[in-house]
Amino acid sequence: MLSFRGVLIAATAACLAALSVPGSAFASPEVATTHLTHGAQLLGATPQQALDRYWTPERRREAEANTAAGLHRPVYSSEHAPGVTGQPEGPAVTIAPSAISSAVKWPGGQYAAPAAMMGKLYFTSDQGLGGVCSATVVSTEIKSVIFTAAHCVHGGKFRGYSTNLWFYPAVKNGFQSSYGGWPGFRVEVPAGWRTNSYPEMDYAGVVLLFNNLAQTVQSRTGALGITWNQPKNYYAYAFGYPGAAPFNGKDLYYCHGSTSVSFLNSSVLALPCNMTPGSSGGAWLFNFNSGNGFGLVNGVTSELQTWPGGWNYSPYFGNGAGAIYNLVRWG
Repeated sequence: MLSFRGVLIAATAACLAALSVPGSAFASPEVATTHLTHGAQLLGATPQQALDRYWTPERRREAEANTAAGLHRPVYSSEHAPGVTGQPEGPAVTIAPSAISSAVKWPGGQYAAPAAMMGKLYFTSDQGLGGVCSATVVSTEIKSVIFTAAHCVHGGKFRGYSTNLWFYPAVKNGFQSSYGGWPGFRVEVPAGWRTNSYPEMDYAGVVLLFNNLAQTVQSRTGALGITWNQPKNYYAYAFGYPGAAPFNGKDLYYCHGSTSVSFLNSSVLALPCNMTPGSSGGAWLFNFNSGNGFGLVNGVTSELQTWPGGWNYSPYFGNGAGAIYNLVRWG
């Protein structure tokens, strides 16, 4: 198995290389590697071993209860990010989806697109509380990237990064899949999220390490494509693992319908949907094909409104989302 030290050296070199390329003002100017709390570090010689042992069923239940209780709901700035119009900021950019490279049995769709590429991201917040969000594997050269909501991995203005990031794909009936889990290594969030908690910047890219078998997540699950600078009004399929009543966080759910622009912020999109906390970070898919299960990630659930009837919200994916993707695609 490739040692964690080797992964760390290679990933650090890739991070520095990425930072040497001029980027958007939306992109994070810092390299943020994720950390393990002291208690988690004591549980294994590698992050894979330590986090696999740290996220016991009891800790996962506590994280899910915290999330269902709304303890990780984001607190947004009432201001709009300067220079963000919510309009396409250039030609639409699309990264094609990646099919899995080896044959995997599809038991009831759990290991088929899109469910195989979606999962639950457990974390410990900067305030020490366990939590859980939804996340999606996106197609990259490094084959180790998930997209989620920024508030799942960083608390926003005056706050810090989450620790103990652990991604379980293809969860069904409350049980993790045969894929196992992957530890988070590096996080990229927009600078405007870290400094001001702008709602239109509530998205993040997370680079994962290998699993215990030295496999990348994309080599096991496949990956969905990603796109940005698409029209704001489109027919979306939103996915996630809602954990508060009437849901229980054990299964992947979805809503679908036409998006509209939030009346509070023209750079935030709205979708009629009653998913609850736990679905934050779940992908909004553009051009979804229900026949083969593939689509393009064009947003992530950021905020939820359970009345009247339920609304979910996503930041518009413009050049800022593209900049975050380009910072993590090579690791």
